[in-house]
Amino acid sequence: MNKSHELKNTIAKIGVALFDFFAGKKTYPLHKSAPRILIISTTALGDTLWATPILKAIKQQHPKSFVGVLTSPMGKQVLAGNKHIDRLWVLRPLGILAYPIWRQCLKQRFEAVLIFHASQRVAFLLARCIRASIIAGMAGKMKDLDWIANIHYPFNKDHLHAVQCRFQLAKSIGIEPIKSPCELPISKQDQNRAAEYLKSLQLPQDTLLVGLHPGASKLDKQWPEEKFIALGQWLCQNPKVHIIVTGGPGEEYLTSKIAKALPRATALQGQLSIHALTALLGKMSVFIANDTGPIHLAALNITPIVGIYGVSEHIEHSYPYRNHHVTLIETPLSNATAKDPRGVKCISLMDVKKAVSLYIKGLPE
Repeated sequence: MNKSHELKNTIAKIGVALFDFFAGKKTYPLHKSAPRILIISTTALGDTLWATPILKAIKQQHPKSFVGVLTSPMGKQVLAGNKHIDRLWVLRPLGILAYPIWRQCLKQRFEAVLIFHASQRVAFLLARCIRASIIAGMAGKMKDLDWIANIHYPFNKDHLHAVQCRFQLAKSIGIEPIKSPCELPISKQDQNRAAEYLKSLQLPQDTLLVGLHPGASKLDKQWPEEKFIALGQWLCQNPKVHIIVTGGPGEEYLTSKIAKALPRATALQGQLSIHALTALLGKMSVFIANDTGPIHLAALNITPIVGIYGVSEHIEHSYPYRNHHVTLIETPLSNATAKDPRGVKCISLMDVKKAVSLYIKGLPE
């Protein structure tokens, strides 16, 4: 632990001690028939989607429950309109404006907090200082603030998917796992927006749409751009293929560069909402992507997916959930660690071509 990290955690301990001193240690016991539950999931797109089966299970098993969610700006896009949420709060980067959220959460008298994933220490402090009697979190995934939770589930102890790990936390308040995909409500308007976008491309009716997503949140998850270009050039040898290169914030240069290097490709960067993009992904013959958010949007459909994942640790914990048309490729390096950039870079073009050939015919060997 570096000195800055240690200092921040010391300040956190002092903050909790001051809260206990002035406000006391009174907590709200869990009401089993109508529990009041706060879910904390303030990180990326995929992490937020993985909370949705648990939200559904809570409302199915406790229709009278009150469920609040503390999420990120990206998470708000995913969760807005989710019928299983009674109140949604957005925690801005660096914890800006966290104080009013804390005051509002305190007034809600939450009895249990499930910390699914958070990157800001203020989220953990909020969980500890709203008087909930149950605080459950992933051991080893709380920025060395594990003492804030009174119930822990060891992260990936049983090599479970992230959704199943979250269900293990939910068991602490009596929620049983259910078989449910992740949820993102897609409206008719979203479907129409995706159709309008495709119409604007003026493609032939027999076009085979292929999606490429070359970006990722971290470089150690990003397959080299030159390999994406070589893959796209190979795909375009089938005259019916048209490639849509998708990208997230800050990936404009990458998506544009790859699209321009291909004979039949379009860069899609910010023109569609998350919901409309999901509808568009549902129209693709295959979606090829790194381990990043849009691969989980594609998994909401029955779209075939080729995931370039790198190390097996990422695969077992964060593969596209409950989509049966998925081929995942991991590094041939047996000693690559989770954050080793060699892992994904060593995946060969041939291995990805072989996986794509399962879904697109008429391509050369």
